[in-house]
Amino acid sequence: MWELSTPGTETAQYFKRLTQTDYYSDLTLLGSLDRMPDVGLFPYPPHFDNTFDAVGVSFSTVTIDTPNYLLYLARRFTEAGGVIIRASVQHINQVLEGGAGAFTNASNPTPPGAIVVCTGLGTRFLGGVEDKNVFPIRGQTVLIRAPWIDFGRTVGDPDNWTYIIPRSTGDVILGGSKDYDDWYPRPRAKTTRDILERTFKMCPELAPPEIRAEREPTIEDVLPLVTEEGCGLRPGRIGGVRSDVEWRVAGDTNVSVPIVFNYGQLRKFSPMTDASTKKVIVIGAGVIGLTTAIVIQEKDGYKVTIVAELLPSDPKSTRLLKYITQGAHHVSLASSTDSKQQGKLLYLDYDSALSGLEIEMDLETFKVMWEMSAPGSLTENCFLRMTQEEYHCEERPEPDVHSFMPDYRVQPPEVWPNGAVHGIAFSTVTIDTPVYLEYLMSRFLNNGGTVIRGNVQHIDQLVEGGEHVIDGGSEGPVSPDAIVVCVGLGARTLSGVDDQDVYPIRGQTVLLRAPWIRFGRTLSSMNGTWTYIIPRKSGDVRFYHLRVAIESLTYAMEWYPRPRPETTRDILERVFTLCPELAPPEIRAVREPAVEDLLPIIIEEGCGFRPGRKGGIRIEGEKKGSVSIVYNYG
Repeated sequence: MWELSTPGTETAQYFKRLTQTDYYSDLTLLGSLDRMPDVGLFPYPPHFDNTFDAVGVSFSTVTIDTPNYLLYLARRFTEAGGVIIRASVQHINQVLEGGAGAFTNASNPTPPGAIVVCTGLGTRFLGGVEDKNVFPIRGQTVLIRAPWIDFGRTVGDPDNWTYIIPRSTGDVILGGSKDYDDWYPRPRAKTTRDILERTFKMCPELAPPEIRAEREPTIEDVLPLVTEEGCGLRPGRIGGVRSDVEWRVAGDTNVSVPIVFNYGQLRKFSPMTDASTKKVIVIGAGVIGLTTAIVIQEKDGYKVTIVAELLPSDPKSTRLLKYITQGAHHVSLASSTDSKQQGKLLYLDYDSALSGLEIEMDLETFKVMWEMSAPGSLTENCFLRMTQEEYHCEERPEPDVHSFMPDYRVQPPEVWPNGAVHGIAFSTVTIDTPVYLEYLMSRFLNNGGTVIRGNVQHIDQLVEGGEHVIDGGSEGPVSPDAIVVCVGLGARTLSGVDDQDVYPIRGQTVLLRAPWIRFGRTLSSMNGTWTYIIPRKSGDVRFYHLRVAIESLTYAMEWYPRPRPETTRDILERVFTLCPELAPPEIRAVREPAVEDLLPIIIEEGCGFRPGRKGGIRIEGEKKGSVSIVYNYG
């Protein structure tokens, strides 16, 4: 819009460049205004009615003459070949099966290539969508004629907003009101008067210059300038903007059509932020913490805050390595029997003890990630769909836990690596963890979530005082309704949790640049060593050394945080034996490759600690006073 408003351009007439001055009761309401042109902070002016501690910010921006801008957009669309059809869509399946032809005299309506839903408040009533998280935010305004106003001004606090917005035409919009879940469609006289009083107090320059030149102006001087009153319903949404995609089959055809949802306003405050809203704190901002926060957040009636010492955007460290540099692929770790009850094999291998609940979690997680990785989906770039080969140096129980995976098959003995006695293949996904974490964080923030960086020393700090004990917020200490602990290895040292069943599983990796590798391959040995090859969509390939403890903590309780050179060499030798295709194709085309051919394509070595847990994943709850504590780690 800054570019569209450039003086001399065709579209400059729809905008007004100006200096905007905003005053807020809370610095957190400033959002990302620090990125605006000519930004500067200053104290609240003493001549204003200073009813709260406030901060001022000034910056350059644009106002939009919305009616004329909409006409410009419609003209631009039709001139580019677009077609506009006036129709009432009662159910999205009408468009899904028949496309635009369902609303014209087309003789043979066909499914469209895609549908984008931008229906705002109407999404609450559109059949097949019916998003009850959408609600009206009623706004009332007053329009005056005041061409001498060439600046914008706002005073905002959580309960009210007072603003003036000049247009390039010389009209000025005075506002406003912010009435949640209020459907009344007409201006209220009392609200009109209130808007005029608040805006005049904030900006006495609204009175005509000739009056101000002769005497002290009053609000009555503004009344003759009023041209109309207005009222509208903004499309608020619990959880914020919805921007995602679903694939649905069109009628009785086999055609799958992507439906992109793009509606709702991102609001810090919603009708649910009242006494009925449940306040939830999630400790931890890894994949588990972010996913947990999003799942809770996207249900009705929850306000979710993440508290974490480390965030995905932080520089690489051993503590962050499992998120930033290690590979991730979806391969089930469940055995066909519940060896949790056997009490023998405690740690991360195929014979480890995962209960029926954990197997269900495997299945559900794969289902979600398979959908997210669908070609054309918004999250496709977080994943790589590929064929995974799994080889074992010991016999496997039947049925194999991977038999539910797409394209599952038993590999013939002639392709087994040396020492293997069993092999399978199936389709799965790998996850580009840094990209996926960015997506999760973006989704959480876009839903209206809050992230606070802080070190929780004892869980009782949050039980008694909530998140503001950590960030020193002005709201003061307030106990949350629930806390979800997703701290991984930190559960061992977080006071009040002190789970000594949690232990590190040290993993060392090597990252190569090998975009020709588009398959995964794994070999497990009898001594508990695993050799992995995990390609990412980016073309990087991660190799693993993972020593798994059986009936002992001898190998699992490894805390050394740096890559060991001898382990790096061992990884390279093992993965090259398992997969000579790692050598560049141009080398393999002219001679027999060697492990030394991998050295020039090494990007980095890595080392990190997975949060193993004796007894497996901990998912359970307890009460501390009125606060529910849920544990989700290991």
